[in-house]
Amino acid sequence: MRVRPGPTRRHTPPARHCLRRRVSLEAVLNLPSVREVVALNRVARLIRTKVVPKVKRNIGYTHERNKFETAGLTPITSDTVAAPRALECPVQLEVVLVAKHNLNGDDPTAAGSIGI
Repeated sequence: MRVRPGPTRRHTPPARHCLRRRVSLEAVLNLPSVREVVALNRVARLIRTKVVPKVKRNIGYTHERNKFETAGLTPITSDTVAAPRALECPVQLEVVLVAKHNLNGDDPTAAGSIGI
């Protein structure tokens, strides 16, 4: 079953921080079966952005323009976002960022944390 958010590709205007940083507000979450896990692990720490942010570089991220080819996956056109989906993944979620909410933002001692 495929859930579509609406008949057009339009979405809520981006937040200011995304405009300043030119961050894409669309993405695809390709959820693998056990057969695709190895392929997706190959690209887990690769990003398409040419300049890798220092915080990501420090934990092992590197630049790779052709992530699908590196993983051995087949890119296919998405229905509602510009980012491609992975043909081999059984579940593909097309997502658009419409709002950002800080975790525990009202409590400085717990800001950014999740209580379980």
